[in-house]
Amino acid sequence: MPCKTVNSTTIECTPPAISTEGPGTMRLSATPLHNSSQFLATWNISYVWKWDTALGLRPYIGEKTGHVLLKVDRQSSGQALTVKATLPFGGHAWSWIVKAGVEEAVLPFDLTKLPASINQDMKIVFTAADGSTATKFKRLIRAPVPKTSVGAVQVDMRTRGLRIDGKSWNGNGFFLWSDFMNPTALRNFSSLMPNLVKQGFNQLFMVRHRRRRRCC
Repeated sequence: MPCKTVNSTTIECTPPAISTEGPGTMRLSATPLHNSSQFLATWNISYVWKWDTALGLRPYIGEKTGHVLLKVDRQSSGQALTVKATLPFGGHAWSWIVKAGVEEAVLPFDLTKLPASINQDMKIVFTAADGSTATKFKRLIRAPVPKTSVGAVQVDMRTRGLRIDGKSWNGNGFFLWSDFMNPTALRNFSSLMPNLVKQGFNQLFMVRHRRRRRCC
């Protein structure tokens, strides 16, 4: 990456553009490199988004209001931010102004004028006061209210959990590696399930490894 000298104790470097967040390594050399011993210094760095976003629920089912969840990197939160969201049909568009200093925000938008079923990318554009911009696409899914008694399940990005029938669901359970249990042991374990439910367990992940048989 290109660097320039600011003064006798400071240099300024411009990292390359990234496609995702993650860790990285920065190494400094004053001459063209031929071997690693010529590095003057090495730092571990982290690439983060200036602005990140998600939609509140996936899918939306019967809700009248949706939410764009906004997260602003602390070093980028010192200036006001304009957020605009559009859908590729019907001319649907929304915009919000986020004040300087805000690091997290919940931006509401109206769902009542949208179709009952949607599976489209929402385009979200960020524009900071200094003119810098970024664009993200988030999939907006909306489904009709189910007509059966089966519980509707939604991913809740605000709580990073699940909702069942509109209520937050907190999973409590464990993994079971069934390869180490013979059929009799599995039947005996099944008889314990009513007591486990009374103790608050509501999920069980059973893992089974399929062994390959050798022949010939």
